Amino acid sequence: MTTQTAAKPALYMFDEVFAIEPAGTQPAPPAVTTAALDKAVAAARKEGHAAGVAEGRRAGEQAVAGRLADSIAALVAETAAIAQRAEADRAEIETMAVELAMAAVGRLAPALVARQPSAELADLLRGCLNGLRDVPHIAIRVSEDLVEPMRAEFDTVAAETGFAGRIVVLGDPDIAPGDGRIDWADGGIVRDMDETRRSIEAAVERFIAARSGPAGGPVGGPIDAPGAGTAKDETDE
Repeated sequence: MTTQTAAKPALYMFDEVFAIEPAGTQPAPPAVTTAALDKAVAAARKEGHAAGVAEGRRAGEQAVAGRLADSIAALVAETAAIAQRAEADRAEIETMAVELAMAAVGRLAPALVARQPSAELADLLRGCLNGLRDVPHIAIRVSEDLVEPMRAEFDTVAAETGFAGRIVVLGDPDIAPGDGRIDWADGGIVRDMDETRRSIEAAVERFIAARSGPAGGPVGGPIDAPGAGTAKDETDE
């Protein structure tokens, strides 16, 4: 007779854990491949390079703009300096031209008067007679040495202008050759070369003083030199 032995139950195995996995546990992130890492590094490098290029371009443009502004400022300053020097040179040339003209007049005028001492005074008389046809007589004072030559000249002028009055020519020791004085009832006119020269020289001095002022300053007006004679409002004695 066979005896059957009952199987013994297995003992509890403490080295095995049968607990349920806790909720909320995240799965492990996937591993990053070398190719993906290289691609990310390349993209970052490319982005950084582009940013560096843009920043360098902006810095370069700012530097160029700064140099351009400095160049423009220097050009403006140089242009102003050139204009100032040109104005000073022009003023100097004008002054020299006026002085040269005055020197020429100072040399030529006496020679012309010596050649034709009655010419200017005869022209002055002609201008007077055109507006004095009804005056009964006119007195003309000239250099003592020129009384006779000028009397003939003045008679010719009176005939040419139709003056019917009397012309009296008187010699005056104080009158230089070429100068003279024409008087009528209610006025007169004087030709005095020395006085005219002094007036012109004074006007020239004012002109030169104005031109010698600060560059770009006001320019003196035209020289107001007197004409051939200066009118006198006085009665013949």
